Amino acid sequence: MEHVIILSAITILLLAWLIYGFFFKKRTDYSNVQDVLAETDVYIAYGINKSAQDLLEKALKHNPGNAELLTKLNEVRSKNT
Repeated sequence: MEHVIILSAITILLLAWLIYGFFFKKRTDYSNVQDVLAETDVYIAYGINKSAQDLLEKALKHNPGNAELLTKLNEVRSKNT
């Protein structure tokens, strides 16, 4: 029972973070690779792989050739197939 409560709390916090980012964040700082990767991980955790892929593609336009972004994009694309 305690695990369910903890997981529910984590889920609520992650959803709140996503909602905040969607409605209140003015724009994503695509140059901050670690933030992009963290946001991508949240999308992947919730099975929102298309949004993760879109975010990574936009970030790669600002950071062409970034190995971390390319690796994560390939990972997301493999989950979409």
